[in-house]
Amino acid sequence: MEISFYNQWVDNGADFAEGVAYYTIHGDNDTLKALFTKGDNYYNRMKLRAELQNLKVAVAPKEPAVTEIPEDFKTFRVPVKRINPDLLPDVLKTEYYKLGPLINQIRFLHAKLDTENEEQRCAYALKIVENSSIRRSIFNKIDEYLATGKLPIVEEKPTPVAVQDLSVYQLKEELLLLRSRRSKLKKRLDRSADYESVLARICLIEKEMEKYV
Repeated sequence: MEISFYNQWVDNGADFAEGVAYYTIHGDNDTLKALFTKGDNYYNRMKLRAELQNLKVAVAPKEPAVTEIPEDFKTFRVPVKRINPDLLPDVLKTEYYKLGPLINQIRFLHAKLDTENEEQRCAYALKIVENSSIRRSIFNKIDEYLATGKLPIVEEKPTPVAVQDLSVYQLKEELLLLRSRRSKLKKRLDRSADYESVLARICLIEKEMEKYV
């Protein structure tokens, strides 16, 4: 009996790399193929699952590998590591305080991934991947210092972190909505006051966003 690759993939643990390799061969969306190569994260995994589920290629079933988990491992928990920024040198304190804005951006963008606009969703996902990579890089620098006592080599050029205020993403989203509303109101002569109000708000947002360019 033949089953779908998706069912077999899920039964065998839904290995991300295996799923990406399969989609690279059988999928037809080059944008998603490029996105999946950015790595395993929540959005990429959920999107990959959805795409694999839609593929109608049947495969021969195989027996999943069974590995018994030792009893002591079942109760194992990775301890949470706390970082005291006061104990870090100035150069790493600067890096550490970039983490808050980065994490806030990642959370904000995650909440926007259910948008119906595929292009916008991919843009959000790529930004999440970029910010996650920068966040990991900062933690790696701090971990290395705490383990070895050696200061990292920090480039003079500032890290291209989006240490932008979280509001820039909110402004961008509001701007998209306002432009759509502007197009609709432009045809409504009976709502000229609303149209002017929307235009004024668009101008204010565009001026505010100039500081982030």
